[in-house]
Amino acid sequence: MAYTRNIELLSAATSLTPMVVSYFFPVNCASMACILHCPFKCRYHIYNAFNANKYKSQIIYKRHRLFVHVGFMVLHYAWNNRIRFLYTFFNILALSVIRVSKPLFDERDMVYINSFSMVGIFNSMIYVYNISKIQFVVSLYFYIYAFALNEDKIYGKFSDSIVNLMLVVPQYLLLTNYNL
Repeated sequence: MAYTRNIELLSAATSLTPMVVSYFFPVNCASMACILHCPFKCRYHIYNAFNANKYKSQIIYKRHRLFVHVGFMVLHYAWNNRIRFLYTFFNILALSVIRVSKPLFDERDMVYINSFSMVGIFNSMIYVYNISKIQFVVSLYFYIYAFALNEDKIYGKFSDSIVNLMLVVPQYLLLTNYNL
């Protein structure tokens, strides 16, 4: 979806909010995992603000989504202090699907990528459930509402920026529980 330059730059700025949240916590694997994809998402929006090449935009978008799953693998390692086979296998499967997909040209590929992200987010938040069930429910609410808002584009061209800001709450809760 082509937006105006100002909207894309707003999305780029709000996509850096995880870096701001991570600033309040010590530098560790969990905080690095949360901000790993931020520069790639910001680059995607900046590229879209100044260029209209959909093929190149898709390459940058796929790179951003690849690093989301790399961040999930780092986060699982941070929580367990070891590599867990099932989580690693899931994320490698997601990485391989993203690499061969064409999400900006085929809507089904975008659905697959979003589904992998939802499962990855739930797997990441399950650790919070073991520490605080209330914070887990709050995080899950924000994630589900953000995904619904992103899919339905309730706020039109501002939906992506609002989603970026909404995801600050679950990330903050995740890092809070990790650093207890």
